[in-house]
Amino acid sequence: MSALLDLLKHIPSKSTLHTFLDWLINKNCYQEKYKKISDENCTDKSLFLSVVMRTQGKRPEALNDVLSNLYNQNYKNFEIILLGHKIESDKEKNIKEIIDSFSEDFVKKIRYYNVNEGSRTTPLNFGFALSKGRYITILDDDDIVYENWVEAFYKASIDNEGKIIHSYCLFQDWTVSHEGNKNLLIPLGNPVDIYCEKYNYVMQYYSNRCPTLSLAFPSFVFKNLNMHFDESLTTTEDWDYISRIANITGVKDIEKETCVYRNWINVENSHSICDEKEWKKNFDVILNKIKESPKLLPEDVSFDSYYNYLNGKYVYNKTFNHSRLYYKEDMLFSEDFCILYKNNLNDKNYSLTVKRDELKKSVIRYLRFDPTEFSNILLKNFCCSIFLTNGKVKTIKLTDCMHNGIRYGESVYFPLEDPYVVIKIPRNLNFSKIILSYYFTDDSEMIDKAGLSKFLLNKSKLSSKKILRFLF
Repeated sequence: MSALLDLLKHIPSKSTLHTFLDWLINKNCYQEKYKKISDENCTDKSLFLSVVMRTQGKRPEALNDVLSNLYNQNYKNFEIILLGHKIESDKEKNIKEIIDSFSEDFVKKIRYYNVNEGSRTTPLNFGFALSKGRYITILDDDDIVYENWVEAFYKASIDNEGKIIHSYCLFQDWTVSHEGNKNLLIPLGNPVDIYCEKYNYVMQYYSNRCPTLSLAFPSFVFKNLNMHFDESLTTTEDWDYISRIANITGVKDIEKETCVYRNWINVENSHSICDEKEWKKNFDVILNKIKESPKLLPEDVSFDSYYNYLNGKYVYNKTFNHSRLYYKEDMLFSEDFCILYKNNLNDKNYSLTVKRDELKKSVIRYLRFDPTEFSNILLKNFCCSIFLTNGKVKTIKLTDCMHNGIRYGESVYFPLEDPYVVIKIPRNLNFSKIILSYYFTDDSEMIDKAGLSKFLLNKSKLSSKKILRFLF
C-alpha cells in the first residue's frame, strides 16, 4: 500500500485515477487490528483455500453435516477456520465434540477460535485475517457443499489466479423437526437453480445474487489491499464486500453446481433476528457506497457485453418487455437453448406458440418460462398446452409447475425480479407444438397486497416477517 500512497501524491486530485486510488486506500473499512493479525498469519503459497465458518452452536446437526461434506472433499488442500461467535459454554463443548468425532488428519485442518465481540460481521474479519490460504471462502455452519466444491475452485484458479472464483449454487427450503432430544433436518421440495447463472457486474450492484459459499476470494485483497468487511453492517455484509472487490479482481465463473444454500423456514436466521428497518438501513448504506465508489471494467467484460445485456434484457423504454422460453433435457438452462419474445406491456393477455422444429434439442424434459424481467407481478391463468403428434393435447397447469414466486390461490405472486416457471415434460412425449397462455398484472395495477399477505400468513410456511419483506 505504501507504493500506492506514493503514487497518489503525484496524481492530480480531480482525476479519475486519483479518485479510484483514494477510494481503494482510504475508504474500504480498513481496521488496524486486522492488519496486525494478517501480518502474523502470512499467506502460505502452498495452501490453496481457507474455509471461514461462523457458528453460534445452535445447529449442531447442520454443523456436523457440513463438516462431513468437507471431510469428503475430492481435493484436500484446504484449512478450516471455525469461529465461535459469542458462544455459550455448553454449545462450545458440543462443537468440540463434533470436531473430535472426525479422524485425526481432518481435525488437524481445523483451527477453532472464540470471538466474543462485535456484530455478525466481526468473525469474518477475524477469519480472513487468520487465514493462510491463497484463496478464502465463507461457509455457513448450516449449508451443503458437494464433493467437487474445493476441487472446482482450485481448477478454475489455475489460470485465473487473483480473480474471484464463482460457482453455481442451488437454493432449497429446509425445516427442523424436533423428536425427543434430536433435531431432524428436513428438505422442503427440490433445490431450485436461482443462483445458477454467470456473475453479472450490472445486476450485482442491484441486488446480491451470489451466496458466499459459491465464491472463493483471492486473499491478497484482504491481506495486502486492506479491504476489510464493514462491521457497521448487521446484515448484507457479504453483498457489500463482493460489490467492492469484484470489479478490482474480476470474476471467473464455474458453470457447474457445487453447493446448496439452505433456507430455513422455521429456524432463527438473519431474516428473523433483524427487523425490516435494520435491513432497509443496511441496504441504503450499501447502495450509497456503491454509488460513491469508482468502477473498473475488467478486461474480460467488454462494452459490447454490457450493451447487449442492457439492450436485450433491461429495455429503457418500458413500452416493450421481453419474455424467454428456455428448453433442455436437464435444468441447467442457458442462452444457447432459448427463444426470446418481445411483448407489448399494454397487452397483459398472452398466447405464445413454439413449434417442435424451432427447438434445437432432440431431447427436451424441462421448459423454463420467464414471463417478464420485472418484479411485483401476479401471474394468472397460466396454462401449458402440449399438442401431441397423435392428435391429443397434454395440459399442464401452474399448480403442477416449479417457480420462484409465492403461491396465491391458483396464481403466483413474484416479489423479486427475474420471475420464472419451470415445466417438466413427461418422458418420450412426441409433440408438434407447445402453446403457453397466461395473464399477468404488474404492481401499478394495485395488486391486493393486504389480501395476499393475509392469505400467505394463513397458508404459507414462510415467516410473517419474510412475507412482509417480500410484499412491501
